[in-house]
Amino acid sequence: MTLQSLTKDSAAGHRRQRVRTFVIQPLVVILALLMFWYAGTGAFVSTRDGLNMLDGTNPQVDALRQRSQFEQLRRDLAAQVPPGTRMYPELPWDLWRHRLIEFGIMAGARMVPDPGQAQVRVKVVEDPAAPNGVRLVVTRVG
Repeated sequence: MTLQSLTKDSAAGHRRQRVRTFVIQPLVVILALLMFWYAGTGAFVSTRDGLNMLDGTNPQVDALRQRSQFEQLRRDLAAQVPPGTRMYPELPWDLWRHRLIEFGIMAGARMVPDPGQAQVRVKVVEDPAAPNGVRLVVTRVG
């Protein structure tokens, strides 16, 4: 073993040490920070959604409630209005009128533009006692 070979090995070891210090360690730190950020984002979103559900401001809760209202009204309309019946929705042009027209067509009813031509008139009323907070009212005409 010569002094030159020892010095050469020492220089190579020193270079490896510098590569580890300046390349690998920062990559490990960056990877750890990204993992903490990813986990923290999930925790933040879960906490926010949970708090929104508690105070009733979560839009998903409203959408699920509205979907269950739509399904209940569709079933009620199909049960109370036979196919082929001339139907007039008695609501202003809003979401419920639009849905009643769709549900009536799906059930086989015929929509009429004039209430005088209708065999039944339908509307949706708010009812806190109803399972979903709304109730379908079907009025037979003539």
